[in-house]
Amino acid sequence: MYTADNGRLFAFAKPELLALSRVMSRDPARVNLNALWIDAAAATAWACDGHRILLGTADGGSWQEMKSPVGVPAENVAAVLKAARARDVIAFSVDAHACAVKILDGSRGAPTDDEGMPIKERFSALFPLATVTPPPAASIVPRYEESPPATPAAFVGVNPTYIAALGDLAKIGGDRTIPVVWYHAGELDPFLAVYRCDDGAIWRSVIMPMRLDR
Repeated sequence: MYTADNGRLFAFAKPELLALSRVMSRDPARVNLNALWIDAAAATAWACDGHRILLGTADGGSWQEMKSPVGVPAENVAAVLKAARARDVIAFSVDAHACAVKILDGSRGAPTDDEGMPIKERFSALFPLATVTPPPAASIVPRYEESPPATPAAFVGVNPTYIAALGDLAKIGGDRTIPVVWYHAGELDPFLAVYRCDDGAIWRSVIMPMRLDR
């Protein structure tokens, strides 16, 4: 992930955006969950389907300082992913009214700026923003990341589909994979998986457990 100092630009490698897209709700009627949410000023992006959240923070960012997130509808994110190649970088430039998206050529040998950011444009589009309230990511992500509970629950049920989606986190890091760490506070508290990348980015995946008595 990459974010510009002006608080308006947020760029993803394709595997990062793909991982976020898989956590969006597939139900268009759930408008605030059927979207990608970006707060470039806090260097944070996230998606949520009501059962899980994937939240990524670029180096130097803070997800706890999110103030002005904007939503990009899922159908537009899907269109960009379809057009992007494996090594491309996808840059979102947002303001209060719209989102300009550019696909930048990330192939080997393609031109870059002084910071290694691709500069050759392959695709561009202008998308409207989601006009709904974002899901409350900052209040859902567990706060026990630095101090995990001493006595976690012995058994908990989790939808296996959601567990499988954690494989996307490993693909983000590629050869730099760092083991995912799990914390779990109690029977009905969520799982938290934390993945730290060499580029300073931190990804957090929150998965709600199933009620075993139902």
